[in-house]
Parts: sequence; structure tokens; C-alpha cells
Amino acid sequence: MLKDYVSFVGTGQCGGNISQELEIYGNQCFYVNSSLDDLDTIDTDYNKKYCIDNVKGMAKDRDYANKVITSDENDEKIAEQIYKKNPNSHIYFFAFGESGGTGGAMTVPIMRKFHQFYPDKIVNAIVVNPHEDEDMMMQYNAYKCLEELKQCLKEGIVTNLQILDNNSKEFGEKLKINKEFAELFEEILSFNKITTEGNLDEEELERIFTVSGITIIHRLKNGDIVNNLNNFAEETIYAKFMKNPSVHGLILNKDQNKGVNRSIIKDVFGYPMVTHDTVWEEDYNIVISTGMSFDDEIINDLKKNYNTLLEKKKEVENNIALKKEVENITIDDSILKSLNKNKSTETTERPNPRNRRGKAVGVKGEIRFRR
Repeated sequence: MLKDYVSFVGTGQCGGNISQELEIYGNQCFYVNSSLDDLDTIDTDYNKKYCIDNVKGMAKDRDYANKVITSDENDEKIAEQIYKKNPNSHIYFFAFGESGGTGGAMTVPIMRKFHQFYPDKIVNAIVVNPHEDEDMMMQYNAYKCLEELKQCLKEGIVTNLQILDNNSKEFGEKLKINKEFAELFEEILSFNKITTEGNLDEEELERIFTVSGITIIHRLKNGDIVNNLNNFAEETIYAKFMKNPSVHGLILNKDQNKGVNRSIIKDVFGYPMVTHDTVWEEDYNIVISTGMSFDDEIINDLKKNYNTLLEKKKEVENNIALKKEVENITIDDSILKSLNKNKSTETTERPNPRNRRGKAVGVKGEIRFRR
């Protein structure tokens, strides 16, 4: 099975959560974080965790994160620990959120160092786009991270990239993506069905995930494939993609293994140069489309989200500024001052009650008299 020579590296909280879901299925996982508190939420063996020394998290600060990961040889130390933990793996999937400090800023330098130290290993990435309602800093960090990943694809540092999208769920349901992805990917990692009608064997699966470019995976319900594909945009957990794949991997229900269905799949996912396929008895179908070009619209959408939030921020702050510039209204408080003055005079002229107890005060002192 493919999972026998694949490892997952979860960096930051988001990457840790994704990898934790994959470890539940028995996959080899390693966790990297700058926050010990975040690492403590991962339920796994202590020796599978690596916490960067002398820091307490990045607080989504990209500049700080870049300084930390490139200082004190942190990127080299982490790359070495990843290899030592699972040296027999051939493909390493780095999972992380684009908008975080640890995941979004530190993972690219780590992947670069890992590729430099172990050039015979395949470095792939699984990343998550922030929801459009998340804060400006999250949108900014994500777009900067994706620009770096795009360059890594161009340079061959990263071979295969999967981009999940938090916008595929309601804001409060983002963590569901981790479970859905892990369940879907596990089908591929553990696939070992053999049929007389064609096999999607380990070699072919490995080739699928060593093709350079963007990859998406989709599970189709059995039955009317045309109707199911019409709902693809609402059901996929992946971000936008280009329809120019190099390779398709198909696992189809044996009754759906028809020319017309294959043609419809190509209309939706693009026309590959080669298709690796097989059939099974399960009542659903799996489509893998890989080797696609990076879609710059993903970056543009993040920039638009940032600008939208920026304009809203400016609007609110302008309204606050206007309130500070309200007309300076004066009041005539002389009548209050006059009233207070009269009360003060009355208090001063009131006779001293002690002088009515039988004392007369003169210049030379007190003169006592009998009543």
C-alpha cells in the first residue's frame, strides 16, 4: 500500500490537526510547532513531537517566524528530525495552514532545507486556505505563503500541492475539512484492490503523487454521475483549479465504468495525458486529477478578501474620526455660579451657636457673666 512508504509532517496547529486525523488511520506522522501548548493537544507519542526552543508561538507574525526558523539552524534541525523519525519513507507530505505563523511562514523554509539535505525524497504539501471572513492578517499571510509555494513548485522543491479551502464550509465548521480530507486520502493510501479489469497498483499511485503540479481528489456518489458532478462545486473541499491535468486516477464502481461517464469526468476535471484506473464493488467513485497548473485566481481572491476587510476597517475608523470632530458647543453657566455664590454667603453669615451659651467676646478676651 502507498501508506507504507509515506510520512506526514504537521506543522503548526492546523497541520497538526490534519496529521492527527491521518494518524488515526495508522499513518506515520510527525508534529512540529513553536507552541508547546498546541503540541500538547496532539494525542500521540512524545517522540513524534518537536517543539522549537525558546519561543512560545508565533502569534501569526510572519516576520518573526521567518527570523526564528532561519536562526540557530532551526530549519536544519527540524529537517534532520523529520528524516530520522521516518527514514524509509519515500514521499513526505507537509500539512499546514497558510495563514498561521508556524505553519504558513516556517514550513516553506523547512521544506527547502529538507529537499536540500535529502534530494532523493519527494516533498509534497497539503495546505489550507483561510475562510474569507477571517482577519486581514490571515488573508495576507495566506497570500504570501501561496506565492512562496508557487515558487517552490517552479523550482522543484515541492512536487505535488493540494490546496484545501475553508470556504467550502461554514465558518464554524472548518475542522470538518480535516476529517473529510483524512477519510478521503486514506482511501487512496490504503487502496490495494486487484481485479481482472485493470489495477491501480502501488507504482501507479506513487506516480500520481510524484507528478509536478496541483492535485485534487473527489469522491462521487454512485448512481447518476452527471447529476453528482453538477454539484461538484458545492461538495468539494478543494480550492479552484485549472483543468489541465497530466494524470487521472480513477476508481470506479464496476457498473459505472462506462465510456460516457469517463467522458463526463474529463469534461469536469480536464483531459489528462494518461489515466490509471481500476474498478471495485463500493457504491461510490473516486477521481484523482493531478499535474495541473497553479491557479493564480486563488491568490487574487485572498488579496480581494484583504482589501474588502481593509475598506471596512477604514470606514469604521473614518466614522470614529468624524465623531471626534463634532461642533464644540458652549454653555452659559453663570447662573449656576451665581447660585453657588449666594449659598456660600449664607453659610458665612450664620451666627456661631457657641456664642449664645453665655460668652461675650471682646478685644481683651472673654468677659464671663451670670445669667
